Amino acid sequence: LRRQVATIGDLDFAASSKNPEKVVKYFTEMPGVAEILGEGENKATLVLDSGMHVDLLVGQPETYGALLQHFTGDKNHNIKLRTYALKKGLSLSEEGIKNVKTGKIVATETEVEFYKLLKMETPAPEIREDTGEIEAALKHELPDLVLPKDIKGDFHLHSNFPIDSSHDYGSGSLEEI
Repeated sequence: LRRQVATIGDLDFAASSKNPEKVVKYFTEMPGVAEILGEGENKATLVLDSGMHVDLLVGQPETYGALLQHFTGDKNHNIKLRTYALKKGLSLSEEGIKNVKTGKIVATETEVEFYKLLKMETPAPEIREDTGEIEAALKHELPDLVLPKDIKGDFHLHSNFPIDSSHDYGSGSLEEI
């Protein structure tokens, strides 16, 4: 959802609180919950009335950056990022960044802090798909994304291409358009 992909299989929510049990209780008792599949001190998995599976993981405020990163990248992004970290002697988790030799975990409150510890820029959630964003982030060459404020209007037209449509045909051919 945060990456704004066209389709999703389930929803993962990251939250931070000094009282995770209260957050989990609120989550499992909210309207629209059809079934609770699992529940613990700081996490829950449930099914909504719509059939959508939803996971919640509640971390401490000082680890929220790592938790948010953990839940945001797609599978391939996270695999590549973890592989890169391991080559540097680091292990990544929702708790933070651990030095494999010393076992010391550095917690991060923000994703910016998380990626900075890896000596890279923070890729926008929308591009965390393992399509070159990690390499660009390491070089500090991430692209500027088009934001809603950049859009001045939209352009909608119809060609005269003969297809079944609920719209009228336009007057120009695809070549002319």
